[in-house]
Amino acid sequence: MMVYFNSSGEVTSVGRAPDSGLQSRGEVAFDQQLNQAMFGLQDIPGADGFQSRYSWAEADGGATSDWQGEYSIQQVGETQRAPMAMFGNDDELIVSTISRNGIAKSPVYSYDELGGLRQRGQLPDEVESGNYGFTAEDGIHVVAESWRGMVEYVAPTPDGPWEKHDLTSLNPHEYKNLKWGFGTRSPLTGNQYLGFGNDQQPGVVLTRESGSWQVLAAPDDMLFPTSMGEITSGENSGTRLICSSTYGETRLHAVDADGTTRKLAEFDGWSYMTADPTNEIVYVASESGQVYWSRFDDLENWQPVQAYDAQGNLQESIGRAGEINIHPGTGQVILPAADSGWIGNNEPMPSMGTTIYAAELENGVPVFRAIDRIEGAGLWELRTAQVGDDLYFGTGLASSQKQDGSAGAIYRIGASGLDDLAAARSYEQRIMPGAPLMIGDREWSPGGSRAS
Repeated sequence: MMVYFNSSGEVTSVGRAPDSGLQSRGEVAFDQQLNQAMFGLQDIPGADGFQSRYSWAEADGGATSDWQGEYSIQQVGETQRAPMAMFGNDDELIVSTISRNGIAKSPVYSYDELGGLRQRGQLPDEVESGNYGFTAEDGIHVVAESWRGMVEYVAPTPDGPWEKHDLTSLNPHEYKNLKWGFGTRSPLTGNQYLGFGNDQQPGVVLTRESGSWQVLAAPDDMLFPTSMGEITSGENSGTRLICSSTYGETRLHAVDADGTTRKLAEFDGWSYMTADPTNEIVYVASESGQVYWSRFDDLENWQPVQAYDAQGNLQESIGRAGEINIHPGTGQVILPAADSGWIGNNEPMPSMGTTIYAAELENGVPVFRAIDRIEGAGLWELRTAQVGDDLYFGTGLASSQKQDGSAGAIYRIGASGLDDLAAARSYEQRIMPGAPLMIGDREWSPGGSRAS
């Protein structure tokens, strides 16, 4: 079934009648006595937060994820232009920015708590930005908005030297100048992906097999890939998800374990996606102001997510949703949303703000609640990255200049209460060193909180 949504979250058409409603799986429920007897959580300070944060519980149809702690948001530095590529390299954050309107070559920054934010180098060619990136065994990969086809750059460190890899020959489409570049590495499986597109032209996704890049998917109706997700459990285990967008529209595809590619849904607006393995939910967040969700085992049934502001008021629109991600410390899905705007808008915005939302499950159904707000930020892109136990957010700063000429900022979204989680993890390792914990027939692991 294909599902089509408009900017109000309304289904405009479907390939077949959807199910009457999403049914909770209710597959696994923690028994409190067994939980205490096996894991001794009642003896660990802060154990309630650990238990609920990693609980698979779905008693009465409602999964819980009540991590006990508070988020804190701190600006850690400014960049000359708005951040684009943001990703982790061990314990440091790597950032590249837009590089037009007075900047010839894209700078590459790094941030860590000891050295702060500092420029380390620049890409060797004139490109529009270092758009996305990831770290692999062979070095740091930055995928460019190149103006010259499917290009990535690889270096051993952020200082360089940067080696150019032109992958345009792998493009199976007639139109070859797929100059918008995307790249990511799954923290679940380690799989590496590159994606390329250009406006309405058919896009392509590559995956790395045995050291070489190969085409994973290139259907004629795919756009520029903005996000990848992997499903590693349930009926659709082995399925890879591709969210692709251009100005004003998004298409979601699945690549099944047998290599078959199928389109799942279409949405208004440029969008980003993440897959939450702990709760087995996929989210698509759109610049139209809507967020949609589906279960791993029901990828053809999509519903809008309700969102609430800091006062608890239900919102018709959250504004321009940015890059949705999972906080690696708490396991919660985090979403930045700017007050207004759209991808491709370059008009000056002297005032702007971004609200940060976190997902919660109520009776098995996700909702977003505002946890904080950043004034004066939210221009150009809204990007996120996982580094250690922190999530980082980067965006442009409000100014009277055009957005591609305005400065950018990097923020760390930290969380308290993680020491209690670490203590509980340590206890688990002491009682069952090296062995996975099995709840029924499913493996439980804190590592499962890290999603692509």
